[in-house]
Amino acid sequence: MTQANVARALQTSPHFVRKAAKEAGVTFDGTQTEAARAARASEIRAERDALAVGFRAAAVEGLVMAMDRRLRPVDRKWAVTMAAIATDKDLALDDHGRRARQLDREEEMDQQIAAMSGIGSIFDAKDLEDEDFSDTDGMFLDDRDEPP
Repeated sequence: MTQANVARALQTSPHFVRKAAKEAGVTFDGTQTEAARAARASEIRAERDALAVGFRAAAVEGLVMAMDRRLRPVDRKWAVTMAAIATDKDLALDDHGRRARQLDREEEMDQQIAAMSGIGSIFDAKDLEDEDFSDTDGMFLDDRDEPP
C-alpha cells in the first residue's frame, strides 16, 4: 500500500502519513511509484512530440494557404497568422522538451551523487575521533624504526 492510499483511507494528508511512518520506523516501497512516474513521463514526452508534429503540419498548411493567390487577402492574412501561432507553439514545445530533458539529466546526476555519498560515510571524521593513534609503532615509516 502506498502513502497516498494510506492517507486516503485515513482521510488525512500524505505528509502526515509520511511523518508518522518516519517516527514509527516504517518505510514504504517506492519502486512502483517510481516506475509509474517514469512511464507517465515517457507518455508525456510522446504526447508532446505528437503535438509538436501537429503544430508543424499546421504551420506548413498555413504557409501554403498564404501563398495561394486564389484566396481573398483576409483569408491569406488569417493563414499567415495561423502559421505564426503554430510555429510559436511548436518552438515553445521544443523549448519545454529541452528543459524537461535537462531536468531529467540533473535528477539522474542527483541520484548518482546521493548513491556515492554513502561511500563518504565510511570515512566519516566522527568515526575517527574515537581512534587512538598514539600506538602507531612506526607503521607510517614503511615498517622501519627510523625516519628516512
